[in-house]
Amino acid sequence: MERMVLERKKPFEIITEDILKSILKRLPLIDILRAKAVCSSWKSTAQALLSTNSDLCHFKIPWLLLPREESNSGGTNASPRIMNLEENRVYKLKSSTPSTDG
Repeated sequence: MERMVLERKKPFEIITEDILKSILKRLPLIDILRAKAVCSSWKSTAQALLSTNSDLCHFKIPWLLLPREESNSGGTNASPRIMNLEENRVYKLKSSTPSTDG
C-alpha cells in the first residue's frame, strides 16, 4: 500500500479567487494594499480589484494627500504622505521618481 503524502497548504492559500475578491471588496483601501503582501495570488487579485473603479465605490471617506515634509537641510526630499481620515493615520508612500529638489 502506497503512502500518500498530502500537501500541506497554508490557510491563506486555500481561499479561492472569487471568495478573496468578495472579502477584499469589503475592506478599507489600506487593508487591500496590505493583502498584496501575503502571496502572489493575493497580490494579483488585489491588483485586479484596484484596477476596476466600479469595485471601489464603497470607499466613502477620502484620503488626503499631504505635502512633503521638509528635511533638515531645507529641501523637500521626503516621501509623499497620505492620511487616512477613517484611521486618523498618516502613511508614507515609496517614491517612484527621484527628487528634483536640491
